[in-house]
Amino acid sequence: MPPDSNELQQKLKRRMRRVKQPAKGTLTSLVNPKSLNKVLTKAQKLARKTGSVAADAARQVVTSGSAQRVQSYFVDLHRRATHEQIKASLTESWVWGKSQGTTAAAQLQSWANALLTTEFAQALASWTADTFNKNFDKYDEIIDRIYNAGEGGSSAIHHLVDGSHSLLGAMREASKAYGEDSVFAEVTNTVEHLLRDLAARTGINPIFSLTKDQLSILQDFAGNFGVSKSWVNDFLLINVPEVLGAFFAVVPVWFGWSKLDAEKFADIAGSAGMAALISANPLLGLVALISMARSFNLLLSKEKEAFRRSAGKGGLGAVQVGVVYTASATIAGPQVVGILVGLVVAYAVRRYASTNMTHEEMVNFITQIYTTQILPSISANAQGTLALFRNLQQRFQFDPTLKPSGNL
Repeated sequence: MPPDSNELQQKLKRRMRRVKQPAKGTLTSLVNPKSLNKVLTKAQKLARKTGSVAADAARQVVTSGSAQRVQSYFVDLHRRATHEQIKASLTESWVWGKSQGTTAAAQLQSWANALLTTEFAQALASWTADTFNKNFDKYDEIIDRIYNAGEGGSSAIHHLVDGSHSLLGAMREASKAYGEDSVFAEVTNTVEHLLRDLAARTGINPIFSLTKDQLSILQDFAGNFGVSKSWVNDFLLINVPEVLGAFFAVVPVWFGWSKLDAEKFADIAGSAGMAALISANPLLGLVALISMARSFNLLLSKEKEAFRRSAGKGGLGAVQVGVVYTASATIAGPQVVGILVGLVVAYAVRRYASTNMTHEEMVNFITQIYTTQILPSISANAQGTLALFRNLQQRFQFDPTLKPSGNL
């Protein structure tokens, strides 16, 4: 190494020895405490500001439109799932209830229409006439003008032949006499009058009217087939019991159109058709035809055995109504006796046809009901009671000493 470099190194060592090293702890003394506090305060402020800024940023993210859309999506998803579950449960309950209600309505209509073929329908028609068929305003006077003048035929047919008791005929008469009234007043008063006439014993025909000659020709033509004039008159007029019978039949047909099977529609057609023939109810006859067509349509894709079963159901429905009507019309004594006899026998026939019950078991079943329920409820002094019981004994070979068994 050259002498100059050695000499330079020696000089540097000597200078470094002369520099004093600071004692331990003297470094902090070199910093001013106030300056240190200021630095710490600034650091705290900066930290708080940074945290506040971060919190605001996070809050803005959470409350932003995108975040709210995401949140509402999940809330709606949960709500929709719950709603769908509730909707599914309600739908299932509604379908079950509707099915059960439709089946019950189909059974009810056969018994209701069987009852409406008896004297009960006449009693109901008399009650509605006495309660609702009253005249009290100027529209009543003008619509009944022809009958009140003695030109509209008897009370049994004047709603059919006087020309002013169909909807159009009544409106025409009202408009002639009270054209100064508003159209609304004419329509409402005319319809209100016809509704009160619907409550009459004979009823009305809201669709068309006939002349006396036309009605006579129709009655003579029907008489060639053994149809009475009163039946023709009744068939051409509609009263409250007939509307009620049609209503009972329409309900199961309407609500059970896609639920009831061919046998049930055949049953409705049989009972409604027989009731329509007996009570001369055109509305019920129309329902019977619709039910028969629906049953036939459902059977098109079935085997022949299904046709036989449906025909049996239709015949059973007709027999049920026929039994009730026949019993109520032929059995002596109070009207209620004949109706009760018919209802019980019809029920026994239904049970006999739908189970493996033998003829003897059916006879015993009918006997038990009469001996334990119907006969005790009828006055012993009623003249028809003993005759009724003897008649039943002869027809069904009842044993008066038979005791009810527990299984029937």
